[in-house]
Amino acid sequence: MFNTDCFFIAIENGATIGIAAYAAKGQRCVRLERREFTGHLGFIRGSIAYAMLHKEFELKNYPITIGENIGAIEFVAVALEHRGKGVAAELIGHIFAVTDPWGYILEVVQRR
Repeated sequence: MFNTDCFFIAIENGATIGIAAYAAKGQRCVRLERREFTGHLGFIRGSIAYAMLHKEFELKNYPITIGENIGAIEFVAVALEHRGKGVAAELIGHIFAVTDPWGYILEVVQRR
């Protein structure tokens, strides 16, 4: 489901403490395959799960046009016990350091 080429991982003492994904030039961080969902969840549940996730992750339209020279930063997540310690800032800073687009889109969803 996840395009591992897109993901950056923060590791501390062998444990994953944060992740972030970066996609550019039409690349997607999520690639869904209906047969995987139906194979694991059955035809009906798998089809419903696929349809919902496909709409959210693969058909999602941004409110602006993302050009060839724009990168998208997605799926930024930090383990609860490491929040507020700069892990996300370090991940995003690393993405800035190793990529070279003209600009970035950062999608933010707050979860409580």
